[in-house]
Amino acid sequence: MAKEKKGPAWDERKVPVAYYQLKTRAVKDLAEAAPENSPEVSEQELRRYRRRKWLHPGREIAFFLVKAWFAGVACWFLLIGLSSLGIASLDMILILGLGVGLLWDLPVNIYIRSKEEKPGANSQYMMFPGKKVGAGILNALYGVALVFLVAQTYGVLNTAFGAGSGEEALPVGPVLFGLFTAGWDRLLLLIKKVGGDILSDAKKKAAAQRPE
Repeated sequence: MAKEKKGPAWDERKVPVAYYQLKTRAVKDLAEAAPENSPEVSEQELRRYRRRKWLHPGREIAFFLVKAWFAGVACWFLLIGLSSLGIASLDMILILGLGVGLLWDLPVNIYIRSKEEKPGANSQYMMFPGKKVGAGILNALYGVALVFLVAQTYGVLNTAFGAGSGEEALPVGPVLFGLFTAGWDRLLLLIKKVGGDILSDAKKKAAAQRPE
């Protein structure tokens, strides 16, 4: 007498659906996914699925390099391009500073804002993050201040190395000028952040001590 075949294994051959536990609910959730009905995912979890960190530097380094590059562009076209006209040093600082400030106010700040996960998230990387005309004027003046500080940096370095202002002086080129400008900007942004934190803490303490 033949042995009777029974059990779920025999029946599953006749019913292919039994092989696959279709997750219809998961498929539906995926198809209807939207920012409004999706669960929040922590930044730490998102980093696990992003590209390797060594291939993509952090935003601070990226913004620093972008600022240095645009400052170098201003140096190349304005300082080097107009050097044959014999413009006075202070006038050149003003022209170059306005160029740096306007470049940082438009393409640089636009790039920084484009990397924001939410509006205002990258404001700490801009001295004047506003989008109106007033912020543009302040950024232009800020550029003049930066170029003045860079000029003083060249002077201090030349004096320290005993080069003076002759042929042995440290040459002003786009790369070094850009790095100096972005470096001063980073330092001033740090001072702004520390000062803002101190002021915020002072306001909180004053509010806490205020009698109700």
